[in-house]
Amino acid sequence: MESSLLSLARCSHRVMLKLDAPTSSYLRWPLRLTSLSVLGGQRMHLMTKEGMILESTSVIRKRFMFYEKTAKLYTKKVNNRGLCRIAQVQFLLFKPLGGFGIQRACFGVQPARDIVKSDETYVISQRAFLQGKFDLLFSRDGIIRILEIYKELDDGYMTVMSLLFERGEVAKMLDFHRNLAEKGLLPRIFDVNQFLNGLCTGNQISAAFDLFCLVLEKGPEPTVVTYSILVRCFCYQGRLDDASRIFELMLKKGINPDLIMYSILIDGFCKEGRMEEGTQILDRALKCGIKPDVVVFSSLMAGYVRVGNMLQAFKLFKEMLKDGVTPNVVSYSTLMNGLSQSGHILEACGIFSRMLKQGLEANVLTYNSLIDGFCYLGDLREAFCVYEHMMSSHCAPDVVVNCLLVKGLCKIGRTVDALRFLLKTVSEPNSMVYNALIDAWCRLGKLGNALKTYRLLILHNLVPDVATFTLLIKGMENEGRFLEAAMLFFRMIKTGFNPDTITYCVLIDGLCKNKNVLAGMKMCDMMHENYTHPDIYVYNVLMNGLCKKGMVDELPKLLGKLFRKGLKPDIVTYNTMMSGFCSAKKISKAIELYQTMLREGLEPTVITYTILIDAFCKEGQLDEATLFFNVMLKQGSVPNVVTYSCLMDGYFKMQKMENSIALHEEMLRNHISPNIVSYSVLIDGLCKEGHLEEASQAFHDALRSGLLPDVVAYGILIHGCCKAGQLDRAIMLFDQMLVKGVKPDDLINFTLAECLHGEGHPAYSSELLQLLSKRDFRRK
Repeated sequence: MESSLLSLARCSHRVMLKLDAPTSSYLRWPLRLTSLSVLGGQRMHLMTKEGMILESTSVIRKRFMFYEKTAKLYTKKVNNRGLCRIAQVQFLLFKPLGGFGIQRACFGVQPARDIVKSDETYVISQRAFLQGKFDLLFSRDGIIRILEIYKELDDGYMTVMSLLFERGEVAKMLDFHRNLAEKGLLPRIFDVNQFLNGLCTGNQISAAFDLFCLVLEKGPEPTVVTYSILVRCFCYQGRLDDASRIFELMLKKGINPDLIMYSILIDGFCKEGRMEEGTQILDRALKCGIKPDVVVFSSLMAGYVRVGNMLQAFKLFKEMLKDGVTPNVVSYSTLMNGLSQSGHILEACGIFSRMLKQGLEANVLTYNSLIDGFCYLGDLREAFCVYEHMMSSHCAPDVVVNCLLVKGLCKIGRTVDALRFLLKTVSEPNSMVYNALIDAWCRLGKLGNALKTYRLLILHNLVPDVATFTLLIKGMENEGRFLEAAMLFFRMIKTGFNPDTITYCVLIDGLCKNKNVLAGMKMCDMMHENYTHPDIYVYNVLMNGLCKKGMVDELPKLLGKLFRKGLKPDIVTYNTMMSGFCSAKKISKAIELYQTMLREGLEPTVITYTILIDAFCKEGQLDEATLFFNVMLKQGSVPNVVTYSCLMDGYFKMQKMENSIALHEEMLRNHISPNIVSYSVLIDGLCKEGHLEEASQAFHDALRSGLLPDVVAYGILIHGCCKAGQLDRAIMLFDQMLVKGVKPDDLINFTLAECLHGEGHPAYSSELLQLLSKRDFRRK
């Protein structure tokens, strides 16, 4: 087949070319050139494969229908084969167009810019020519010969830099720019910005910074756009300090930032949870007369949502409306996401209705927030109502939506319905859908079904990804099968998969939970050996493991290592360390960390304040605990049920029952639902103060609110009844506890036995307890 085609091409289409002198070139074309172009593509491939460049060129139509694929073939064949060969190919290309001989341009007789240009064909062929010519010039004389043809090009800087950029010749790009500047041939800053942006987009940060420094040194004069490109790049990399330095340098140069620059910086700080610094940037913008737009407000709201400060997020939303800035879909979706994650799904629906009334169309992210919120609460009926609304609004659900619904169904035990939903809505399930099922099974504690789903994935000829193995490793660790999790991890590596940071983080977390922190530290070192850099989440997991083991003296060392790796601690890092120091009764160290956190511009969360309040209450330092409680309120953080419980317990321990009851009532007024822990704190305090009736009332309030008292709550009230000499009520509570399916602990058994013995029934006490404890445990 190949030989016959080559023979046909040779016989029917011959090209004669003489290139002894620039004026003696001639070309004889066959009479039926158009008919031969039908098999042009196939013949071109065969001819070039045989090295017949001139013959392959002649397969082109008379009207010169030249394709990009052909241009790449030419470039490949003529690279590094000499200037004359390039001239031959280009001459053949342009002669049918009536243009001048390219060979003349190559030898300097005729400028390249004077060649007749036709359609986009010229652009393609000129690029092929330049690539070959630049290869030749670079191989011989480097950047000097490139400068010789610079003036002959229509857009020389863009042409040369584009070719160098595509080839990854960053060093030559810098050399070319430097040589141009030294010869006084400064390009437009607009062109420089394009390449600066290209380097940043390609994650070549070091090269981008070198080009930026070269522009500062040699010119042209950078604009606010130049600085914005680099600042955006540093913010995206999380290098906010470097971004701030570039910003300050711009100010020193006398260049005024615009709204875009301020937006980039504010968004960067908000994404890192550094809200105080983000707000300071906004204040600077306002002082310069720049009014924030919807993008700036949305970034700030997203930042406050990220740190759990919904109160401040809504304050900004109201401020935005007051300033006449119309919220967009992103603004509304941000608030809805925050409300859904905090369990306030009804408020999120209210925001959704307001958005629709404004005439805005919800996007996939908007619906995701609502569906995620309803699934989190286990309200799948409403979740599917939102899904139906999404479908009727012609907003096509993505894989994330389907996965959320699958997880939601599995969470409430409707796994069969989840499978039916998948078969009905997903025509070709991919690994992401199977991962959703595996994740759901693991969350339900049914690892066996998760492994069956994994085998089903293999059976359908799908390739598992790193996320699949990560989910299975996590599922094994949740069931306490740490050895199997480690074996799966190493089997995954042996199979050819490269674990990502999340996989390592999950395995390290499992090792720490298994009280094997040293193995977790070694696994962190293994990440470096495998060129996977630990992120702040990995270090947070290690710090939590050290705290749980009581190894708080190792925390400063790990913190120093974190800094040396170029990472910055986040709010979780500080909260973890403060919790560890408080548990070790080193509150002064925790306060030092709190002050350091403030200096770093991180905003304390409700968890931060709760850790400190709890520590002070346990030490009996109620004044300090109350002080931090008031500071938290002033900062706009809303105390949660844990915060109130800690403070109530502190007041009861200091025999300040009125303060504790007042806090409980305040919690109810603020629509914060008490949990069984807060009720247990209240019951315990009332019993110790001798107010058994009030304690019983609080116990029944918990039952009426749908809470199931645990063994601690029952134990407190039984002990209170025994102490008050109300044996009948204590036995009734003990019987009720068994009926509810709550298994008594040794403390309850001992308390009740001692009470019976004290009432003069030593034999009856042990007999009664044996009888009661033999009853079946049933949950009603």
